Parts: sequence; C-alpha cells; structure tokens
Amino acid sequence: MRLINTFHKSSGITARVFYSAEYEEFIVRFYDGKEHCTTMDYFTNDSEDASATARVRLSEMDMITE
Repeated sequence: MRLINTFHKSSGITARVFYSAEYEEFIVRFYDGKEHCTTMDYFTNDSEDASATARVRLSEMDMITE
C-alpha cells in the first residue's frame, strides 16, 4: 500500500488515504493518535472520493466532540 494523502485535526485525529495496487482501490484509514480505528475504514476506487470522505468525516468528528 502506498500513502497518498494525510489530513490532520488538532484533536489528534488523523485520516490517511492509501492506494492498494493489489486491489486497485483507495483506502481511508482513521487514527486517534497512533491507534487505528478499524471500524471507520472506507474503501473506494476513486481518489477524489477518498480524499473528500476523509475531510468530511474529520469535520463531522469535530461537530460530535464540540
């Protein structure tokens, strides 16, 4: 897997977009600090969709924690 992009929040939550050549798909993984939140993984074949999903979910997390 190859890291494509990373999005950060000041709260310590991070979204990382990876590309898997084996499955020909993009994977968004969310981390709380160093802990991988596996239930939030998102899979798509579109790079723009992966990045947009990462940004939207991070912004939704801010709304929940406020």
